[in-house]
Amino acid sequence: MNRIKFLVFISTSFVAIFFSISCDPITITSKIPTFTPTWTPTGSHTYTPTFTFTLTKTPTITNTPTITFTPTNTYSSTLTYTPTNTFTPTSTFTPSVTPTPATIPTCGASSVTLYSDDFSNSSTFSNYESFERTTGRPMSFQITGGEFLMTPDSATGLYTGASSAMVQIKDAILSHSLSNYTLEFDSKMDLLSGSGFFGAAVRSSFSGSNMSCYSFILNDNAENPVPYWQVLSNYGSYGNSYQYFGGGYGTGASVPTYTAGTWAHFKVVCQGSNFAFYVDTGSGTTYLYGFGDTTYPTGSVGFSVCCLRNPNLVHFKNLVVTSCP
Repeated sequence: MNRIKFLVFISTSFVAIFFSISCDPITITSKIPTFTPTWTPTGSHTYTPTFTFTLTKTPTITNTPTITFTPTNTYSSTLTYTPTNTFTPTSTFTPSVTPTPATIPTCGASSVTLYSDDFSNSSTFSNYESFERTTGRPMSFQITGGEFLMTPDSATGLYTGASSAMVQIKDAILSHSLSNYTLEFDSKMDLLSGSGFFGAAVRSSFSGSNMSCYSFILNDNAENPVPYWQVLSNYGSYGNSYQYFGGGYGTGASVPTYTAGTWAHFKVVCQGSNFAFYVDTGSGTTYLYGFGDTTYPTGSVGFSVCCLRNPNLVHFKNLVVTSCP
């Protein structure tokens, strides 16, 4: 019997076989399995950090400034409109001496016509010159339909919003050096609305912003409870200073009464220092005032209108100036 002694040494890296054979040679086929380890991980590793994040809140600063404004210049505007041409009645002025004529002036038989205009021809318009008594509220003038027509500005208002003007005959047409004459004409005002007067101007003159005259008017301004016939001496800047020679502020002659839109006949006689004033509203000529005064020894003649507001109009016709010897 054949005996085989062998020793097998196995390690993970190699296989060694030692053997001795005491027999006849034989063929040995060795089958050594190939060992391929398979590593299968077991368990799961959970990572638990030891770092703890602590959020520290950074405050948000809101800047709310408190601003105290102390102006160095405090502007308090009080708008006061002072028109340069404000008709301001001098209601408290009373002449120290009431002027009274020594005689009522009468003109001699030798009186002659110095100037006349029936306003039938507009070409005579150039014979006249006007003086605006309020700036910014111009009066308009025209000759139409046998009349000299005075139309106020379209503005409204009691005094500052009204139109005022004087119209006189030019020196080249009728000398401004005359003293003794009679002025006559017809006139009417369309409305009696509490604002406006109209009438005659004698011994008139103006230069620059100054004017002067004696005015004989029907005054329908608000200070009068009814329209009054008055006589004034106008003077100074825009003729806005005045003194009453017939009537007074808020007073005057109420007779003869006047009806708006009807014709009244004005007549003023100037002879030296004596003056006489007449009116006829349709019932006959009425003597209203007479006085003596030497303030204006000479001057032109014309029309005086003040404080007129639309739609009120003033009309003039049949102007005649005669000498008074």
